[in-house]
Amino acid sequence: MRRPLALLVLLSIAFRAGAMDLTCPPSVSEKPVVSAWDRSWSLRENPGLRQVEGASVFLGDPDHLGSQVPDEDKINDNIERVVWNLVRAPTDRFWIVCSYRETSAILFREIDKAATRCEVRYRLLASGKRSSMEGLSCK
Repeated sequence: MRRPLALLVLLSIAFRAGAMDLTCPPSVSEKPVVSAWDRSWSLRENPGLRQVEGASVFLGDPDHLGSQVPDEDKINDNIERVVWNLVRAPTDRFWIVCSYRETSAILFREIDKAATRCEVRYRLLASGKRSSMEGLSCK
């Protein structure tokens, strides 16, 4: 009787091994540094917390600007689901990129090579505009 239970546990672990439930950090703290400007103008920097705005999938290092077009974008009950199917050649590397409001700063990390699909979920306002990022997973 123990063997079927052990097998079930092992299968469950194997199934979840390819899944990455990710969470973009909810905010980044930014202290802008302006290195050059017309000195006839006054400068005021605006440091502070920048809230997460969204996530996207890149093929290759995000510095090379390889943002991928989603394969699906569906809305149901004020939730938008954006999906990327990760079809890869043996040398392809996909990255998840978290973007933040009012800054060009991004956070990114490589997606597990076993993952074949990533999904980002957004809560929508009544107007249909994105309100907040609700979740992120790659499986």
